[in-house]
Amino acid sequence: MSIFKAYDVRGLVPDEFNPERAHRIGRATARFLGATRLAVGRDARTHSPAITEALIRGITEEGCDVVEIGTVATPMLYFAVEHLGVSGGLMVTASHNPGRYNGLKICREHAIPVGGPTGLEAIEALCEQDPGPPVARRGSVSAEDLRDLYVDHVRSVGGRCPRIRVAIDCGNGMASVGLEPLLATLPLEVERLYFEPDGTFPN
Repeated sequence: MSIFKAYDVRGLVPDEFNPERAHRIGRATARFLGATRLAVGRDARTHSPAITEALIRGITEEGCDVVEIGTVATPMLYFAVEHLGVSGGLMVTASHNPGRYNGLKICREHAIPVGGPTGLEAIEALCEQDPGPPVARRGSVSAEDLRDLYVDHVRSVGGRCPRIRVAIDCGNGMASVGLEPLLATLPLEVERLYFEPDGTFPN
C-alpha cells in the first residue's frame, strides 16, 4: 500500500516512512513546485526531528531555500506560508494517527493544499525516478519563530471573547503550541488538560 494518500503522506516508521523516503520526497516536492523557498514545520513525534532533517536536506539539494519554523501545529505552517510569501510548505506530521506513524502535509503558495490529483501523484512518480546529483548551488536554511505573529493573526480574524471558564484538552498534540500564547491574551479561566506535546500520545 502506498504512503501517498488522497490528501497527505502517511506511513509506519520506519518500515513505510523514514528519513530516506523523506529525503526523496523533499527533492521531488521542490522540483514539482519549481520552488525557490519552502517553509517546513514538524510535530512532536519522536522520529520527527530525523525525518525533518532528511526532508530539508532533500529540499536544499534542489537549490531551494528552507525556512524552518520549528515545532508547530499544522495551521501555523499554513500561516507561515502566506506570511512569508514562500513557494509552499511541508508539515512533518501524521495528524491523528498513533505515534508509530509519521508523514507529511504539503501545500503550495498561499497554503493551497496539494492532494492526489493536484500534485501528490506527480510527486510520488518523481520519487520513483533517479533524482540525479544535487544541484551545484545548495539551498540555504534559516529559522523563524512566528508564534507571536500567528497569535496576532488569530486575534484579527476572531470576534469578542467572553469572560468564561473553559476546559481545553490538547491530548498531548500540537494545539497548545499556538494556543498557550493566544490564551495569554484572552479573558478566559482555563482548566488545561494534557497541554504538553508528546509524540507518544499517552493521553
